[in-house]
Amino acid sequence: MKKAFTRADIDAVAFDIDGTLYPAFRLYRRLPFYFLKNLSFFSAFNKVRRILHDCRTEILPGDNPGEAFRKKQAELLAEEMGISTGEAAEKIRSIIYDGLKPFFLNMKPFPFIHEVFSGLKTAGIKTGILSDFPPEQKGSVWGLSGYCDAVLSSEETGALKPSGTPFRALASSLGIPPERILYVGNSLKSDIRGASAAGMKTACILSPFDFFNMKKKSACDIYFYSYRQFLTDVVNFE
Repeated sequence: MKKAFTRADIDAVAFDIDGTLYPAFRLYRRLPFYFLKNLSFFSAFNKVRRILHDCRTEILPGDNPGEAFRKKQAELLAEEMGISTGEAAEKIRSIIYDGLKPFFLNMKPFPFIHEVFSGLKTAGIKTGILSDFPPEQKGSVWGLSGYCDAVLSSEETGALKPSGTPFRALASSLGIPPERILYVGNSLKSDIRGASAAGMKTACILSPFDFFNMKKKSACDIYFYSYRQFLTDVVNFE
């Protein structure tokens, strides 16, 4: 693990959820039958999300960017599937926002993750969560949201990562300048590049499959393989 800063350089640590707080394979192995049942929807929805990820800026500026985002998302899905915008919005609600909730019940997060959040709180370092999908979809995020000073969905800011918009919103919610926030994620494109472009320090959790992924290692300030390592080298380092 390389370290480009000390504890004195950070006032907050924020985390992505999917693939960052729990291993992604634990979700994927629960989904095959649900995915096949809704195959045409997921195919279209994934295309829509790729478009939205590539927008990089607010979908529609205004007083309610979250509502504008969901409207645009439904319009894109309606066009892709050849259905009305109302039908598209209902499908997204029932299949994604509500339909996926049961699959997160009893999900086991990474070992030592609770110790990390508890240790940060004890050290007086603010903590936050920023996820593209609504965090409330995961309930209390397995008890972790109780430690947090800010819990945000990128959707509510009107843009998905890697746009700088959600990261700036996170910094504002935490009341901490971006350059004094360490953002932890697993995606090079969405998490690491997005947070870095917003001026944040970055940490990437690597799976065994990423062991030789030099792009991820070189793109972030630090990288780690387990939260036990993170606890020792980040939470407790000076």
